[in-house]
Amino acid sequence: MLPAPLLKGTVRAYTIEQLIPSASMVRDLAQQADSRQIMRFTLPTWQRPETWELKQKVRFIEGIFLNFGCGYLVVNAREWMNTADAPPAPMAGWLIDGQQRVAAIRDFLAGLFPVFGNVYWNMLDRPTQIRRFLGVSFPHFELEYVADEQLLKEIYDRLNFGGTPHTEADRLLLNAVVSRGLGA
Repeated sequence: MLPAPLLKGTVRAYTIEQLIPSASMVRDLAQQADSRQIMRFTLPTWQRPETWELKQKVRFIEGIFLNFGCGYLVVNAREWMNTADAPPAPMAGWLIDGQQRVAAIRDFLAGLFPVFGNVYWNMLDRPTQIRRFLGVSFPHFELEYVADEQLLKEIYDRLNFGGTPHTEADRLLLNAVVSRGLGA
């Protein structure tokens, strides 16, 4: 018998621009790097710190400009307590998957690195910023609110520990196989 799906929720169609909390926030984006807050999201305390190297960030951002897309974010739904002041419920709005991609966007907007060799965010005219970057879809899978931290950890683990990273040796092996097949 199959277990019930872990990912229950709704796909939301947001743009990169909707990740930014406010216009004044762009000036302060680089200061977030050491906090548990990233753009509009809160990170779980058990999630690893930022790990992408500069090269990975650059390639991701260049991929956006090349129209490769952004993938999906997985976010625990925003929920509020049933009180007069209505504070957020525990774990509401947590970013379960997508921290490295959101951090790359934050750092590019903050002017911390160029793409395509020498193109910084502030060098782009406003129409290009909007059309080619800020207006790009960055879909979110919004979980139905989950109040169980162990379940959120399981979802995180399944999303982040299942794949096998490719190595340069993999690429060389593939190239050798393809070359043999074409020459035969």
